[in-house]
This record gives sequence, C-alpha cells and structure tokens, in this order.
Amino acid sequence: MSLEMSRVKEILEEIINEFNSSRNKSKEELLLKLEVSQRLVVQNQTKIWLRTKSGKPMAEELLKVASNLLEKIKKEYTSEEIIILISQIESKIMEINEESQRRNMIVT
Repeated sequence: MSLEMSRVKEILEEIINEFNSSRNKSKEELLLKLEVSQRLVVQNQTKIWLRTKSGKPMAEELLKVASNLLEKIKKEYTSEEIIILISQIESKIMEINEESQRRNMIVT
C-alpha cells in the first residue's frame, strides 16, 4: 500500500469532517467532490505502480495538494482558494485513476 495514498485518504477524511461540521449550501458541492476524490483514492491506494518511479511522484503531488488544502481549511481561507485546491485534488486523482485503468487494460 502506498504510504502517500494512505496519508491522502486520512487527510481527505479530516477535510470532509471539517466541512461537515460547518455545513452550508455552498459547501455541499465541494463536499461531494471531496467524497468522490476520497473514493478514488481508496480504490487506487493499493496499486503497486504508485510505488514505482512514475507513480510515486504522482502520489506525492496529490499528498502535497491535500495537505495544503487541510492547512487552508484549519486557518483562514477564501472560498476561491478552497475551490482551486479541490480542483487540483480532483485533477491529480483523476490522473492517477486514468493511469490505473490504463495499466489494468495492459495486464488483462
């Protein structure tokens, strides 16, 4: 299991809990995006290729963005900053998910 992906999963859980504690209409969509991203992280966290030379940097980038988002949420932030970071998380996890799917197709 990739340590980076495990940590990303934990961070996303913490972010979701923060959002749930101060839930309002504007955060509903962002919360949904985070939950989808978290599901994809869980699906991909055991992929062996994430520990390779090409996969490790992708997981590390995702961890960096997720950590940055958690820091912003715990401190003062603008909703624009949060939206940008969540978009970056979505983009990085989609990149990882697409690569996982591509690698699965090669194996089968």
